[in-house]
Amino acid sequence: VTFMCEISTEDTEVHWFFNGVEIKMGGRYQIKKDGKKRMLVITGLTMDDIGEYTMEAGIKTKYKSSAKLAVEEKPVKIEAGLKDVSALEKDPELILEATISEVAGEVSWLWNGKPIPKEHFDSGKIKMISDKKKRKLVITNVGKEDSGEYTLVARDGKSSCNVTVSDRPVKIKSGLKDVSAREKDVEVILEAEITIPDGAVTWLWNGKPIPEDLLSSGRFVIIVDGRKRKLKIKDLEKAHSGEFTIVTNVGESKCKLDVSDRLIKIKSGLKDVKATDKDPEVTLEAEVTEVDGEVTWLWNGKPIPENLLSSGKFQIIADGKKRKLKIKDLDKGDAGEYTLKTNAGTSACKLAVEDRKIGITSDLKNVNALDKDPE
Repeated sequence: VTFMCEISTEDTEVHWFFNGVEIKMGGRYQIKKDGKKRMLVITGLTMDDIGEYTMEAGIKTKYKSSAKLAVEEKPVKIEAGLKDVSALEKDPELILEATISEVAGEVSWLWNGKPIPKEHFDSGKIKMISDKKKRKLVITNVGKEDSGEYTLVARDGKSSCNVTVSDRPVKIKSGLKDVSAREKDVEVILEAEITIPDGAVTWLWNGKPIPEDLLSSGRFVIIVDGRKRKLKIKDLEKAHSGEFTIVTNVGESKCKLDVSDRLIKIKSGLKDVKATDKDPEVTLEAEVTEVDGEVTWLWNGKPIPENLLSSGKFQIIADGKKRKLKIKDLDKGDAGEYTLKTNAGTSACKLAVEDRKIGITSDLKNVNALDKDPE
C-alpha cells in the first residue's frame, strides 16, 4: 500500500509516523519523494499494519497530514478437505492433510470436537506442519486411543475426517503340534510362532480360557519368547489331556495333548515258591519302577476273588516300589500260577503247596508207676 502527500516545496524533509512512532526506512517500509510528492510504501501487509499513518513537515512550524489504514483479512477457505484414514496400531505415523486458499492462512485442529491437548504437541506425539497452502497433522506412534474425528478449522471453513486405528494383524507363522506325554512327566511345552514379536494371543483349553488358579499356581505357564508363544504345563496328570488352542486377532491354531498312564515296568520279577500245607503264610514279591505304580494280581489268570481279600486270607501290600501278595493259612487249594500285571508288562510264578510230612521224631519210652499215683 502507498500513502502519498504533496507539499509546497521540493526540498523539504518530511518524517513518517505509525500510531505516533516514527517509521524508519528499511525492511517493509520504503520512503520515496518525487518532486513535491512524498510517499510511504508498505509491503507484505498484515493485520498488524492497521492504524494511523502521519506525515510531518517543517522545522519550527510543524505541518501534519494523517490517514488511517484498514486491512481486511483475505478469506481462508478449504480448497481440498481432509480424508478418512485407516491405520494399524504401532504404525510409526499417520498424516492428515488439507489444502487452504492462503499460504499464510491460520488454522486450528480439533479432536472429537475439542482442542488437541497441549501435552500431545509438547511431547512430539502430534505435530502440526504448514507447507505452503497445505496443512498437515502428523500423529506418531499410532495407538488405538488415537481413533476419532479430527477437524481442521480455518477462518472461512472447516473440514473433518475419521481416523480408525485397528489392531495389527497377528498371523500364525508356525502352528501348534500334537503332543503325547506320560502322567507324572515333569513338564511339556506347547509352542507356536506368530508374525509380530509383541502380538497378543489367548490360550484356550477345551475351548475355554485356562483357569486362573492354574496360572497363578505356576502349574500352567505362558511364555513370550520373541515371536514364539509357549504354554508350559508342569507335573502332568491325565486330566490335562485335551485340545489346546492359541488365538490371535486373525486366526488360531489347535493341537491335542494326550497324557497316558506312566509306564510301570517290572524291575524284579516274581519267583517260584514251594510251601507246605498248613504253613501260616507265604509271600510272593516283585519290584516295579514307580513308587506309586499300580499293579493287578492274578491267580491262574483271573483276579483274586474279593472274598479272599476281604477275609484277610490274601493280602496285597505296597511297600515303596515293592509289591507283595501275602497268603495266610496255606492249604493245597492255594497252589497255582500267580501273576503280577502292570501297564507295561507281567511277571508270573508258581506256588506249590505240598502235604505236610508227619514222622516220629522221638520213640516212646517205658514208664514205671505206682498204684494210686495221681497221673
